[in-house]
Amino acid sequence: MRVQTASLILTTTLLCTVSCSVTSWIAPPRDKDSKPFSSKSVTRGQLEITGEAPMNDFLPLMDELQATMGDMQDILGLSELSAPTRIHIYTSNYELEKAIRQRSRLAPYRRAYFFDDDKKKEMVILVKHTDYIAYDLRHECTHAFLHSHCSDAPLWLDEGLAEYFEPSRTEQGYQPRHINRLMRMVNTSKWRPNLTRLDKLDKSVVFDLTVEQYAESWLWAHFLINYSDQSRLLLKSWLKDYENLETPPPLSDQIRKLYPDCENRVYEYLLELNRKLAELGEIDNLPPEGELTNEN
Repeated sequence: MRVQTASLILTTTLLCTVSCSVTSWIAPPRDKDSKPFSSKSVTRGQLEITGEAPMNDFLPLMDELQATMGDMQDILGLSELSAPTRIHIYTSNYELEKAIRQRSRLAPYRRAYFFDDDKKKEMVILVKHTDYIAYDLRHECTHAFLHSHCSDAPLWLDEGLAEYFEPSRTEQGYQPRHINRLMRMVNTSKWRPNLTRLDKLDKSVVFDLTVEQYAESWLWAHFLINYSDQSRLLLKSWLKDYENLETPPPLSDQIRKLYPDCENRVYEYLLELNRKLAELGEIDNLPPEGELTNEN
């Protein structure tokens, strides 16, 4: 079956536009011999950053995060972030791990974490100061944005949207690494998209999510946002129902109602993305997966 390509071609065209006025924030250079700065904070809206680094360096990043959340409002049809989100930046793996262990003893080593603190009615993001901090914070801030409206969203949608908004705004959700990974699975194991399989992912074992599951979750999110006006409207309507304290039917049921052959459509959509990727000859230049190194 041929995929509807109108919006996909438009998205790809936008991705290739080099004259876009939005520039992604880049981490400032760091002097390894410099002494730690005293803790300070900077606030933008509901976002607050603290850490042992000169906070003025993060003002452009805060502005970009605010703009990214504006994109989320437009694309997902939700109101602005409603809960305070505390972001703490660490320069030491040891200090980051210690902070993580105070909240979870099961979390693996990663550069960034998001915690929904129900007791304090706030979101908490713990992140390592690396060259990839902009990617990490866009990902984690997506979790904060979504949880402030719909904390019970299925895990695949939660992670899929975080992967979608992780790249810079100029990339418009484009993740070559996920396309390449899924196509390797298609070619080696005859893999196919499976919404039922994703629906079985358990939020209680979120740290066990595989890179393949992240990739497929991203694919479904990208499909819903870009495949057609109907697919985006479905996603926006479902999220809005949750924001209005209603309990809509499972999102997967809604997708199957709109597209009974949704797995086939998503598979064809992936093939079309891969064809465009091959035409562009793009190389995956995104940061490595979110693991931590052994450096302090």
